[in-house]
Amino acid sequence: MIDTKGRDIESYGGKSKGSKGITITFRDLDYTVATTKKDTIKILSGLSGSFVPGRFHALMGPSGSGKTTLMDLLSGRKTAGQIRGEVLFDGRQPAPVVYKKLTSYVEQFDTLVPDLTVHQFLMYTATLKLPASTSEEEREERVYSVMESLNLLSCKDTIIGNELTKGISGGQKKRTNIAMALLTSPRILFLDEPTTGLDSHMANEVVLLCRKLAKQGLTVVATIHSPTAFAFNQFQDLTLLAQGKMIYHGSLGVHAKRMVSYFNKLGFAPKPSDSVVEWMVELISGRLLDLDNTHELKEHLNEEHDGKNHKSINDKRGSTTSLGDNTSTVELVEKKLVPNEEQQSGQTGQIAAAALGYDFAEAYSSSIDAKDTRALLNTLVDKLKTGPDTFDRKERTVSNSVFHGVKTIFRYRTLAHYSNGEFIGPRLGDKILFGLLILSLYFNTGDRKDIQTMQSVAGMLYFVVAILGYGAAAFTPSLSLDKPLFYRERSDGLYTTTTYFVAKFLEEAFVAIFTSLLFSIIVFFSVNLKGSFGVFFFVYFVLAMNGIVLAYFIASAIPTLEAANALLPTFVTINMFFAGFVFVFDKIPTGWQWFTWLNFLRYPWVALMLNQFDNDDFNDVRVFNGQTILEFYDMESGFNSSIWLNILISACFLVFYSICALLALKFIRHDSR
Repeated sequence: MIDTKGRDIESYGGKSKGSKGITITFRDLDYTVATTKKDTIKILSGLSGSFVPGRFHALMGPSGSGKTTLMDLLSGRKTAGQIRGEVLFDGRQPAPVVYKKLTSYVEQFDTLVPDLTVHQFLMYTATLKLPASTSEEEREERVYSVMESLNLLSCKDTIIGNELTKGISGGQKKRTNIAMALLTSPRILFLDEPTTGLDSHMANEVVLLCRKLAKQGLTVVATIHSPTAFAFNQFQDLTLLAQGKMIYHGSLGVHAKRMVSYFNKLGFAPKPSDSVVEWMVELISGRLLDLDNTHELKEHLNEEHDGKNHKSINDKRGSTTSLGDNTSTVELVEKKLVPNEEQQSGQTGQIAAAALGYDFAEAYSSSIDAKDTRALLNTLVDKLKTGPDTFDRKERTVSNSVFHGVKTIFRYRTLAHYSNGEFIGPRLGDKILFGLLILSLYFNTGDRKDIQTMQSVAGMLYFVVAILGYGAAAFTPSLSLDKPLFYRERSDGLYTTTTYFVAKFLEEAFVAIFTSLLFSIIVFFSVNLKGSFGVFFFVYFVLAMNGIVLAYFIASAIPTLEAANALLPTFVTINMFFAGFVFVFDKIPTGWQWFTWLNFLRYPWVALMLNQFDNDDFNDVRVFNGQTILEFYDMESGFNSSIWLNILISACFLVFYSICALLALKFIRHDSR
């Protein structure tokens, strides 16, 4: 922020060096988003100002005023819309690596890893974000230093928890979120509604912490909606927005006296009994307008209505702002919906600012404060540009390799998942349940040679394939619910999309190896199936992984968990019709033949059927044998006659769905800001 009263350029961060803060300047900043293909809406309009090191800056305004949008633009987190204007860090255009390395962003809602303790979570973040060359001792030292400064040592070994698992308190979660942001010693700290969901005591505690960080030399910018009076007084500078336009930008002064003085010059002042912050929000929200003289208002509006020269209500106070034409307000005065002079009894009358059409943005843009701010802003930028460029623009946006990232995620998050019954239980339980169900229904029937039993075993093999397809729905929550954390960690530069996907894939693959082996042992030997156990296990495992990556693909492409859970079973059901059991391949209508070749359930079922029935034991002189079953299902020639070709094609589906899931995760964003 820029306060032109009695300060020079150096006091605005013109020499921000080392680990100290960075001066952020922005000029003529516009932000527009498309509502339809042809229509757009302007969210921010013509904003100019600066945030400087060593001061605690507040971004305030009514809901929908654009405060979070402005902070997202300044932090480089906007992923949609059209941006015009200039944003500079220390007088220079920030590259993506500058945003990743020198800024930290504390989001409104805490996106932490619920399975880890506070210490484990901070070590996990430090290991991913600090360079791989950093030793374990150095990371531990950094984590303990941050925990100590944020009073987190008392809960360092407590699990973070979530809605279902009791963990640390809301205030401790917020401080953990801030601690995570401070691990890399950022020079700029952005906080979006840091007091959301906290009681007044915890909110005051968080704001005091932010003030302390600013005092240490960081550039600290926070959006805040309804702070307590104590919290509001901790801010040193204020940017006030309404409908995407600047209402006020400058120093607050002690107990917000400078801000109150500015509005007083416009003719608006709080009563002695008013809370300054509540009065300010109500005023710019259009819910409150203070007038010293209702008669003067009525006379002014009548002059406007009669087409006379417009005269400001506040000419006597030196204001440059005039009220717009509004006949309805005269009627409000006449109908005594606002107090008349007698009713006021010396007190300030209050009517709706929106009814008067008072333009606070116009008042600010034409004020001396705005002109002085712009002049000093230009001077500040020119001076900063002549200084040394301390930004390393060639550095990678992600500090570590894919291997290091995967290893770290596995070390902390995957091992925590493996020790969590809520994670392992569903993945293991259904395999045991269905395995025992098949055992009870098909025990020792695999080597029988009567037609009914052989058809029954063929149906069982198809059932094995089908339940893996439907079982894939169990994996959509794994990624859908994890996406907010993934988006935040990727934006923070902890890892790339590839790192995250490989880690998730391996996490599920190791579990799938064990569960597939367990299911295969139960089913293969209890049913006394023929052919190779290794083939049965491998086909089952590949199909299980196919289902998992298909679930990841749909969860990545679809914005909500509910929609993903509805789409996946529908897709699997359609595939079941054309896998060769409901309709024999050569009986499928010609117009649908193409779909059988694109069916990921077809190939594992054919492989299992060939493994079971294409054996010498069944090639006897009987009229009905294994070969007859294969002929009935059109599996005696071509693609359908080779086990390994069908296994290979099934593996190709695994690769294909994995690539689709990775690309969807990388390029389809449901966190558009």
